[in-house]
Amino acid sequence: HSPLPMWLFDFETLQFTHVNEAACSIYGYTPEEYATMTLRDIRPVADIPFMEEMILTSLQTNRYAIPNIVRHQKKNGEIIQVKVKTTYVTFEGKKVRLASAVDVTAEMEIQDKLLETNSRLQLASEIASLRYWTNDLVTSEIQWSDEIYKIFEVDPKMFTPTLDLVLERIHPDDRLNFDPNYYNNFKDNTINETERRIITGSGVKWLLVRQYLIKDKNDKPAKLEGIVLDITKRKMHEQETLQRMQQIESQNKAL
Repeated sequence: HSPLPMWLFDFETLQFTHVNEAACSIYGYTPEEYATMTLRDIRPVADIPFMEEMILTSLQTNRYAIPNIVRHQKKNGEIIQVKVKTTYVTFEGKKVRLASAVDVTAEMEIQDKLLETNSRLQLASEIASLRYWTNDLVTSEIQWSDEIYKIFEVDPKMFTPTLDLVLERIHPDDRLNFDPNYYNNFKDNTINETERRIITGSGVKWLLVRQYLIKDKNDKPAKLEGIVLDITKRKMHEQETLQRMQQIESQNKAL
């Protein structure tokens, strides 16, 4: 009943042995179709050689390491980008892999858009929809689009974002690791990404923060700009899936 697509598959043959309802409804295949398919059938053709090479290496080293983000292909041909988590389980007396996937296509499209425009978003409506922010490192002035005020659940007429006020709203556990000057290690022309929790009037929220460093003519840090995404639902799904996988692993060990 997980809202995330989940599959059981044989790690050597890559054959699917069982799928959940979300894997069928989201990817467009029936359980009967999955029964005749392998992992190759939900991957773009161009990505299959890399996937097979990765699996061969995993079999040789007994370590299964997958990229942070991979591409999946639905029955209708649509290609999506997903974060995949896997674990070994025992199903019908055989050791197989249990995998789940989180669709991050929309997040990646926003990141690509930010890169393509070199982080210079011009239209006010576009800036607002992307939850855009800037931090002038010279004057310490922080500017938020209207959407970020909504995420933090504060009134822009009553709240002026400063580093100290923003820090107060970061979850205490994440606040300890907060370093306002970590941008000094940013590489040129790259997006830097962090996940943090904030405390709002309605409770705890998970945010994905992507930021881009702008330097002055002397190559010194001058400004940060980027976007904020509310990923609370996705994190809740991930935590739920992780807990279920841990329960399954515990049950397998007990057996």
